Amino acid sequence: EKLKKAIREVELAEPAAKLALKIAEAEVTALEETTPRQLTAARRNKSITEENWKHYENTGHPEAVRAAKKSIQFAQQGFEYTKEEYEQLKKMYEADDLTEETEEIILKRAKNSFDRATENLRLAKMRIDRDIKVTLPRQRDSSRAAAEAAGVNFSNTIQSLPRVLEQKRYALEKTRRDRVKALRTLRNLKADLVSLDVRSPV
Repeated sequence: EKLKKAIREVELAEPAAKLALKIAEAEVTALEETTPRQLTAARRNKSITEENWKHYENTGHPEAVRAAKKSIQFAQQGFEYTKEEYEQLKKMYEADDLTEETEEIILKRAKNSFDRATENLRLAKMRIDRDIKVTLPRQRDSSRAAAEAAGVNFSNTIQSLPRVLEQKRYALEKTRRDRVKALRTLRNLKADLVSLDVRSPV
């Protein structure tokens, strides 16, 4: 009875063992196809990230700082132009004893333009000061961090992916050995069961 029970347990485990072997074979096949592609993608990603960082460090960041400073310069020029225009109009119209209605409209528009230019200059200085001191350094740090992370990720990938594939290959071989061993055990148990069928010679 113990022998029959052992045979039943091995027979019941056989379909699961067969399925486990097929799954392990499929995993190894898939990894053998995807591992080289993943390694190539990791190399490409590292290369692109490094190129992006070099470009930003050498060109992008200096140009962004230069553009920010130019913005202040342009805002300052706009302010000075509108200020000078307003002051010249004011002098010209104050020289007349009587200011005509058209002159008042022109003077008012010039004053409004000057006020807008003054406010634009103030806001531009605030914004660009923050860009130069905070925003652009943060972008630079983020770009550098991305390049460093890509390097670390690449190192981990080229080390871990081949090891995972190797581990799966070992697991597949073990699964195959275990199944062969289980089938051999089943044959032996069945042979033992037949030999235990003792019959009287007479």
